[in-house]
Amino acid sequence: MEDVAGTVAAVAGIGLILTKLVDTVRNMFDANGTAPKWVWNVLGLGLGVGAAFVWGLDATGMVSTNDVQAWAGQLLTGLGIGAAASGWHEVLDNISQGATAKAAAALAGPPQATATAVVGDDVEMQTTATDIE
Repeated sequence: MEDVAGTVAAVAGIGLILTKLVDTVRNMFDANGTAPKWVWNVLGLGLGVGAAFVWGLDATGMVSTNDVQAWAGQLLTGLGIGAAASGWHEVLDNISQGATAKAAAALAGPPQATATAVVGDDVEMQTTATDIE
């Protein structure tokens, strides 16, 4: 069980590193964002498979009985790393968008409250919170 937990942790950690690597490549070669999204997904999967083979990561290693199964296990582990990278990208992108929205809101200042008094069909007074001291 410890081997599985270690492999899952490695897959998640390497996926996070690959996320930043793919983002760096995207920023270098496609700063305008004109390339289709699938290009970056395939790059992440390819890098994940490469990492699994380079480091010999095999999530199915406990059940692999021959070289073909070990090779397939490394391939599946690499695809898992690439998928984890894609998931990390979405998480980090959402965090970044939230931070950007907060920064924009802080620059815009507090929201303006408007109060309107209506008597019958006539508007008697309209003011904003900045008019009141």
